[in-house]
Amino acid sequence: MGSLYLFDYRGSFRFDLEPTELWAKLGQTERYPEWWPWMRDLETRGTRFAPGFAFRFKVVSPLPWKMALTITVTDSDEPVHIEAKVDGHLRGPAELTFSGNEDGTTEVGVTWSVEVMDRTMRVGARVARPLIKWGQDWAVRTALTSFQKHLVSEESAKRGLE
Repeated sequence: MGSLYLFDYRGSFRFDLEPTELWAKLGQTERYPEWWPWMRDLETRGTRFAPGFAFRFKVVSPLPWKMALTITVTDSDEPVHIEAKVDGHLRGPAELTFSGNEDGTTEVGVTWSVEVMDRTMRVGARVARPLIKWGQDWAVRTALTSFQKHLVSEESAKRGLE
């Protein structure tokens, strides 16, 4: 059995944009708190998605604690992949991969394997692991839903100007 404190995530999501367009949208880091309602106090430094680029923020979830995280890009190849390390209340590697499809869409693979570092959250992971996993899944669902809504509303606004 693995560590009670280790949480893995593997997911795949399709977006109605070419990889370069999607990469550009994700590069609008100043808009992250607008897209992702659980994100607070965002700070960024460095060139977007280049190795060394980092963003620090707090996560406010429906669970009874807040997390502070720093995500630092360790490797990237526009618009193919971004590798990063997560530090703070959680620690471990993360990766996004972008695969273009013939129909003009992009499949994005999301993976991470993070260890809970915060003492209070470690207690929670021991006694309520399914709740922690639910919180992780909630954050992903919320992020995906909000980002998809942003893309759809932007596309609708663009069509209205044509």
